[in-house]
Amino acid sequence: MNKRKIKKELMTHYNIKNTKNKFYDFLMENKNQTYAVKIIKTRKTTLLTFNSNKVLEIAQGTLDGLKYKKKSYELLSLDYSDEYQNKILLCTEKPYKILKYLNESDIEDVSAAKIVHHFFVCDTLSEVAKIVN
Repeated sequence: MNKRKIKKELMTHYNIKNTKNKFYDFLMENKNQTYAVKIIKTRKTTLLTFNSNKVLEIAQGTLDGLKYKKKSYELLSLDYSDEYQNKILLCTEKPYKILKYLNESDIEDVSAAKIVHHFFVCDTLSEVAKIVN
């Protein structure tokens, strides 16, 4: 799904507002709770790495056996994210892996975790519905 289709689908179930914050795509309201939503364009070969609670690396690449070869990457600053309590990072497609740096040399695979650094990380609209409801 692309961003427009995701937003259109969420508008049928929730109250959607535009946000003044440049980081988030929109605000979603349900039962007196406000959720700030950022949609990240991903593919099945995308690797998401939380370098810290302020930086997210979005890498595109290919799988070569057991190795993941990065072709390109983008750093996304999460500095603007402290304004809201409930934050959702919604991936357009399930990424290959979600990783989190513990320190300078240790990396943890958090693909199964739904909360990483105070962000709800989702890849389907049904997961968003579970969080919001």
